[in-house]
Amino acid sequence: MQQLQAQIPGLDSFAHAAWRRVLASFITAPRRVLASFITAPRRVLASFNIILFILCMPGCQTLKDQAGEARREDELLNTQKNLVIGYINQGQPNMALRELRPLLTKYPQDADFKNLMGLTYLSLQNPKMALGFFEESHRLQPRASVALNLSSAYIETKQFAKAMKTLKDLRNSPAGKEYQYPERILHNIALCAERMDKYKIAEKYYKLAIEVNPYYYLSLMRLGQLYEHTRNTDLALSEYQKARDACMKCFDPIHALVTQWTARGDTSKAMALIQEYLADKELDAADRMKARKLLANTTKSDPKNIIHAQNGRVRPARTGTN
Repeated sequence: MQQLQAQIPGLDSFAHAAWRRVLASFITAPRRVLASFITAPRRVLASFNIILFILCMPGCQTLKDQAGEARREDELLNTQKNLVIGYINQGQPNMALRELRPLLTKYPQDADFKNLMGLTYLSLQNPKMALGFFEESHRLQPRASVALNLSSAYIETKQFAKAMKTLKDLRNSPAGKEYQYPERILHNIALCAERMDKYKIAEKYYKLAIEVNPYYYLSLMRLGQLYEHTRNTDLALSEYQKARDACMKCFDPIHALVTQWTARGDTSKAMALIQEYLADKELDAADRMKARKLLANTTKSDPKNIIHAQNGRVRPARTGTN
């Protein structure tokens, strides 16, 4: 938002009319006015104080009105930005897009709206569109969070050299050093290296991210997947279990652990984990449905158990007759 400037009151205002009369008295009767200064200085100075006070009043009021209007506009913009963030977090990028388009038309130089548009297009699986908005946002306000989003768009569009340069520049910059979530920068460096098949470098930076934040879910999951890809299944299980502990409501570590245990033939342990997960009454409806489906599929590899997929309970197979 442009800095507000105090406006000069209109020429037809009361203050300016009074000021013209004072100036006229100086022009038409200089001797009489000078004499009044000599003979009655206190009275004249008092009159000037009153006139100056009247002259200042409209300007002060204008400043106050403008400051209040600027504050109200800032509050409205923050409300609109929070609304868009809510849509993105709720997995409704189409609603975010609908809100953002007219706002960007009205505020084309707002770095926050451009950053949010980039996040919206990432949510819509369109990293090419996201990239342009992140670049514009970063040009307007080179903040650490925007640089991080820009690196994500570079990674998704397979521009790994640009992504790595952006991340290393960010890490070495004052903004990067002051960024309160350094694990996110380290995670993106690791992810970029992993996409380039540089697994040792990726492992190093995932571990650094986890060292900074032992409960950083994204790095725990990616490190587990990296170990799984390189056939270090014991290490993969360990990282998946840590990810499970870091996010008890997340479905992905449950799926990863169940897959590993089922592959080892330990279906009873896999099903017990799913049941434990389904016992959480605060699970997201979509995750609950995925867990029930996983439970049903896991049962097929262990026909000794009869599974009620709808409620996630295990019932022992009947062995006797009625």
